[in-house]
Amino acid sequence: MSNPALQPATESPAQKAGLLDRARTVCGDAAWVFVHNRDPDVAMALVENEQLTLIQRIKFIERRDLNPRVFQRIHTLDHWWKSQSIRVAAAKNPRIPVAILHPVVRSLDAFHLCDIANSPYITRDTLIVIERTLQDRLKVMPIGQRITMARKATPRILEILFKGSPHRFVVEAALANPRMNERVLEVGLAQGDWELRALELVLKHPEWGVRYPVRRALFRNRRLEIGVRRELAQEITRQDLMELVRIHHKDHTLIRIATIELERRGYPDLHVKGIHKRTASEERVERLDGPRGMSIDELRALMERNTTEAGDSGEEQGD
Repeated sequence: MSNPALQPATESPAQKAGLLDRARTVCGDAAWVFVHNRDPDVAMALVENEQLTLIQRIKFIERRDLNPRVFQRIHTLDHWWKSQSIRVAAAKNPRIPVAILHPVVRSLDAFHLCDIANSPYITRDTLIVIERTLQDRLKVMPIGQRITMARKATPRILEILFKGSPHRFVVEAALANPRMNERVLEVGLAQGDWELRALELVLKHPEWGVRYPVRRALFRNRRLEIGVRRELAQEITRQDLMELVRIHHKDHTLIRIATIELERRGYPDLHVKGIHKRTASEERVERLDGPRGMSIDELRALMERNTTEAGDSGEEQGD
């Protein structure tokens, strides 16, 4: 005899009513048949069943064919919604209504949100809600939690972690994340006010520090030492140097380093001067603002002096 829970919806009203009553009270292994039943009425009736195990509820709410009304009903029942595992499973389901998704996301901790963001089934809307929530929480999140999150976060969340001035331990953990990519580092290095030790971690990393897009992004970062930026400039292509001068027209140190490098390669200074034309206000700031007011010759002399001092220091350590 076939199981009534698997029968198509051709039964009489009395049979259908009996099936729905059974769905509201079934328990144990017999409930699995109802958990996978595709009848929308049976699904709504099963929601009222308080005898289901946690595993059965999770498997039920993971179904991709659930009607949004099921989530709306579950959202009002404590014996479902009080379980954090149920809320995580619901957030991963692309069928969950956005009106319910927002309170679900707000009720979960950062690590569960990171787990949901890694799910291959979530929609773009869900990911945006998670990213905005995490961005608000990161402002007050302890350093230990940020380090743990950096080890397994998605690329978009890593970009959020890199905003502002990321701690060097967060950067170190993110560099070991298998989801890290070049674009995340480029965006982070371009917009973040990174501390020098964090920049050095990226520069010396055996995997990321040798990649051209990453080294080009490091060259753009104003916090990096002038001597290091001068060494990196030797690796940048002429086309990229010209483009960086065009984009970073307010970074006078970058412009001078690029000018020196182009002259070293045999290109006249006119190549840079034709790109960057400073206004009178910029020239006034340049004269008054410390290193920005140095001429090209002064900057070249400073870098040569730094190189000489570094060599003398190395000889003394050898002695």
